[in-house]
Amino acid sequence: MKMKFFNLERASRSLVKDNKNFNSELEILIMDTCACESVVTGLEKELRGFEKELQDSKMEVKGIKNMIVCVVVLVLFYKFVM
Repeated sequence: MKMKFFNLERASRSLVKDNKNFNSELEILIMDTCACESVVTGLEKELRGFEKELQDSKMEVKGIKNMIVCVVVLVLFYKFVM
């Protein structure tokens, strides 16, 4: 019985040690996850900024196209009317 008790006690200590190691690894993974979430949040904000810049650029190009069309129409009008 003493030997069996000794083996159970040793196994119990081993399980406690393994549990502590597991908890340490879990805490590290939780911190890593928080860091990754923070990076992802920052990248999402940056992406939204790029999307806004892209929309602004598209509007600028559209305005320039419209101005070119107006200039071409005015030049043609001037050329054929005058």
